[in-house]
Amino acid sequence: MGYTASFSTQPVHQSPEDSLRQARQQIVCYQTNPDNRAWKKKLWDGYELSLGPTPHAADNPEEACTAAIYNAAGKVVYRSTGFNTRYHDATGMVIDGDGAPDVVLMTDTGGGNHCCWKIEVLSLQPKPHLVFTYNPAGAFSFRKDRDGRATLWSVEGGLIEIGYSMADRPFALMVRKVIDGKLTNVTPESCPAVFEDERFVADRSRLTDAEVARFKSVQKISKNEWETSLAVSEIALQHAYCRRWEKAERVIHSMWPAYDQARVLDVLKKEFLRIYPEATKSP
Repeated sequence: MGYTASFSTQPVHQSPEDSLRQARQQIVCYQTNPDNRAWKKKLWDGYELSLGPTPHAADNPEEACTAAIYNAAGKVVYRSTGFNTRYHDATGMVIDGDGAPDVVLMTDTGGGNHCCWKIEVLSLQPKPHLVFTYNPAGAFSFRKDRDGRATLWSVEGGLIEIGYSMADRPFALMVRKVIDGKLTNVTPESCPAVFEDERFVADRSRLTDAEVARFKSVQKISKNEWETSLAVSEIALQHAYCRRWEKAERVIHSMWPAYDQARVLDVLKKEFLRIYPEATKSP
């Protein structure tokens, strides 16, 4: 296989929105960037990526940027257009499990809002086709699992019902990979690796015995406790995402102020059942 495009085998982290300064260092088109240029990048097997501003960018910002893949005959086999478009450095990883490298693009259809960036994973074998699209709520990365398969890690949650401000809304990680052609939640089997992620190492380091005892004894959680409440709730939420309800429950019972435990567990259980609707009401 004549694959020539370069890529990193390390976890490829990408926030749905980056600064303009960072964008200028990447193969990217931003509707608000006056210095947009046309990019071309050779892929493999005769395919080439073309990414840049559209001819009508100034008049139609919703279609200001486009990314297209051309075959060896110069025919467009895939195109994505929006406010902003980006080539993602995870291109070249085997994401769909067929042994051939895949292409990863991103398109923003919301003008830079968190809601509307879309990951597009494309396979060029046996003929070009879309493997999946995914709208990340926050930061994400592609990482290899123990078998060398690419997985999509994404930060999700943001449960304002638990947080006492926008700063202490708990988030946790979901892990997905393509199984039988479908993007599938594999968070439960990935949890040993998930809990070694830097966000949870930091959470655990904050929760000393003394700090947990102090936090659990408060009669009312205030903004002064937001870092500790965030650490506890994120660990509990991650156990829920890992389909470990009993462990999530144990975290709240052992670390959260007693007066507020029932409320927090109710919020966590609703989130648990949203992710795992097949679970019983008492998981």
